[in-house]
Amino acid sequence: MKIKKIELFSTHEPYKRPIPIAVGTNSIRDNVLVKITADNGLEGWGEGSPLIPSYSGETRDQMVDDIVKRIAPDILGQSVGDVDDILKLIDIVHHNKYYFMCAIAGVDIALFDLLGKFKRRPVFELIRDYIKLRRFKNIPELPANFTVSRNATKKDDKIDEMIKEAEDYVNKGYSVIKVKIGIHKKSDINSVKNLCTYVKKKYPNKKVYLFADGNQAYKTVDEALAVIKSIRDYIVCVEQPFHRNMPYLSQKLHKKLEKVKGAPLLITDESNSSIEELENVLISNAAGGALLKLVRSGGFHYIIRMMKLLKKYPNFKLAPCSMTETGIGTTANLHSALVVHDHCNPELGFGFDGPMQVIGDSYKRGKDTVLYKNKKTGWIIKNKKGVAIYDPEQIVGEGRGLGININHSYIEKITQKKTIITLSKGNLYKEDVVGNKKEKVTIGKLSEILKHPRY
Repeated sequence: MKIKKIELFSTHEPYKRPIPIAVGTNSIRDNVLVKITADNGLEGWGEGSPLIPSYSGETRDQMVDDIVKRIAPDILGQSVGDVDDILKLIDIVHHNKYYFMCAIAGVDIALFDLLGKFKRRPVFELIRDYIKLRRFKNIPELPANFTVSRNATKKDDKIDEMIKEAEDYVNKGYSVIKVKIGIHKKSDINSVKNLCTYVKKKYPNKKVYLFADGNQAYKTVDEALAVIKSIRDYIVCVEQPFHRNMPYLSQKLHKKLEKVKGAPLLITDESNSSIEELENVLISNAAGGALLKLVRSGGFHYIIRMMKLLKKYPNFKLAPCSMTETGIGTTANLHSALVVHDHCNPELGFGFDGPMQVIGDSYKRGKDTVLYKNKKTGWIIKNKKGVAIYDPEQIVGEGRGLGININHSYIEKITQKKTIITLSKGNLYKEDVVGNKKEKVTIGKLSEILKHPRY
């Protein structure tokens, strides 16, 4: 089958409440949904989620521009019949530039969804077969985690508010709570201690694990180590304490933590945004594990290359999670978690709470890009022990591609601009649709566009 058309949906949604991270507070979800149509009528869906520029280096509008000018010319009109075909296309796009990964991710995910539909198989199964991993007899349980944070002020540390939110999710069966630290350093240690103490007292018969996210907030190894030692009895993991451009600090900290009895696992986040960065982490032993964010790292091609790298590092742990994707990106994340499951630690959970962070539980009832089979549970069901896990039937869906049922009416509601890119008689065209207004322009002859560097 050949790629006939690419459609980009520039979406805009306010969060139910602002989400603070060390590099800035985010209150708006501006994402790009990608729909790729083949000449046989099949459609594949993907998503890119840049969060904020200081985090990913990208914006929504920049992603659209990158896809129109740099990605579409290389893939429109090309044939896709197997995994290798997709990898070859992404290799062309990825050549000499690894800093527009969110844009690549949207296209990559849509291509794998399309291929899965063409092959009549789930994406995770296609990829596990490709990299020669065993097939699941039954889909493994993916325990859900949820991120809590504090919008603290000088007068109010908001610890009680954070504990209340965590309690709500523990009541729903969540066994892993991720806590943001590094933003309000003076009260961080107390926030973790108080939360852990409260949970143990309130739920003596439940195992609830805490996971601390350092948010790139620490400047020195001694500063980070002092905090970690103060909270090590309460957490199973600490994530990305230093800026992504300082892997040497992470290397020094990891070396020290390996000598500390009962030290939590040190994992990276921003420092493994590309396959090149992840390789640096592995070679330098800068961490014992990594978060896996599919839409931040380029999509499924990243997963395939990563799994090849990890053959030399069998004890390196992965914690698949989301940023602020809609249901489309969240589904792709869940498929990625099933691909890498052999490297995962259930105590870290699986943090695919993007839809819930933005619009809360109403995501189940039509306020998302995916229609859920069960409007009462949405993604989350409980296992026999009462632990919240992701519904395997929802993940597999119809058993083709991502397996999702697209909510077209909601996508239309949140889309500010739709961009359509087509190839006809050797010419590349772009059409922008805003409300009832349409504007179509000729980008140029494809043969001429491909002669010039675009990366």
